[in-house]
Amino acid sequence: MKGHKDPRSLYQIDRLYACSHGLYFPPAIVEISPTNICNQKCRYCYSNGRIQGAEKLRDDILINCMGQLKQTGVDAVCFQGTGEPLMHKALPVAIAAGAMHSLSMGLTTNGALLTSEIQEEILQHLHYLKFSAIDMSSERYSFQHGCSSKQHDALIKNMIHAVEYRKKHNLKLGFTATIYLTPANYHDIYDVVKYFKEIGLDYIYVSEASFISNSPADGEFTSLTLDDPEFKPICDKIQTLADDDFSLFVALRSQDSLPFGPNHETWKPGFCQGIKFTSIIGSDGEVYPCYRVWGKKEYSYGSLYENTFEEIWKGERRKEIEEYINRTSPKSDECMVCGCIRHNIIHDKLNGATEWRHFL
Repeated sequence: MKGHKDPRSLYQIDRLYACSHGLYFPPAIVEISPTNICNQKCRYCYSNGRIQGAEKLRDDILINCMGQLKQTGVDAVCFQGTGEPLMHKALPVAIAAGAMHSLSMGLTTNGALLTSEIQEEILQHLHYLKFSAIDMSSERYSFQHGCSSKQHDALIKNMIHAVEYRKKHNLKLGFTATIYLTPANYHDIYDVVKYFKEIGLDYIYVSEASFISNSPADGEFTSLTLDDPEFKPICDKIQTLADDDFSLFVALRSQDSLPFGPNHETWKPGFCQGIKFTSIIGSDGEVYPCYRVWGKKEYSYGSLYENTFEEIWKGERRKEIEEYINRTSPKSDECMVCGCIRHNIIHDKLNGATEWRHFL
């Protein structure tokens, strides 16, 4: 997972130049939500209720857009979104199509449906595979994910098989995961991370769920609510698990290391530059700028059922929506889970360069 922690926006030199000079450029990465259907009901899910009714991209649209993205100049695709990507039966075919067009691809999944058969179809084509919000306790997992403990059993089984399959076939993809810190698991968090390290994951992101108004359940940032002198030593102990083959990052609100997007009060005009470097294809076939307006078709750049991705990206509609996003503050907490926040922060710092910038 070398390079995972790098400020990757700075590698986009050509795009940064084009952006600063008002020139056209394609997005570096596009997130695709194959379907909004999910096999779980996570308590913290920020996609809950974003799109009404069950939706999935038509098979031919999902598969053919891989070639469209490459033709537009997109470098990478991540499959995740508002549902469980593997609920879409054509996803393995789409991933194979992406590989044929030399796209770098990642998949975020809860892992319960990642059977050995599917792994044999897709792992060879992926740059990374991310397991979302894992835990070694089936009881805690099933509570947080709103599912049967059998899904936790399936996750562990599939994860072990994936690690073994990678080794057997000498694949280069990375295995990463998120572990959410909760009041129920923080005392065990060292053992949880150690457990998944021993299974063979390469990188673990220890964080805490961002409960927003859309989430099925209410919750607060764990690190802000715990009054336990053992808490910081526990977090420090986790770091000792890192070595040459295993990396981890602890991002907590109490340590100001958990980046999150602005709300109505903290938002400032022109901050949302990340939407020029990324985009989202929803399960409804619409191309959206970001999570803030995901599912709101009045803010869509256009539909893949009507135009190609390149036509949509080069259209005037995109410029109008980008301008709206950058001059209009969010109404509530919809930007808290901003997927562009790291890029926005880096871009904001670059624009705020001081007179010392010439003294390399």
